[in-house]
Amino acid sequence: MNGHTTDEVPSRQDVQDDFNRMRREFGIKSISTKWVKRKYAFGADDVPEGESDYLKVVYDFHGSLHYFHLNPRS
Repeated sequence: MNGHTTDEVPSRQDVQDDFNRMRREFGIKSISTKWVKRKYAFGADDVPEGESDYLKVVYDFHGSLHYFHLNPRS
């Protein structure tokens, strides 16, 4: 948490809290979120293969693109 790498798996609430903090920083006011199961396998060592839970986020586009780059060292 707080941008630091850890062996502890964050809870769903931790993920939602982190996302809400970031969206406020970017000025995103209207969002819709829900937890979904997805089967991603990108071939990268740090991406789990098989089915995992992801936070799906939908928000309005009002003239600016918001790119969330999650830097573990920030």
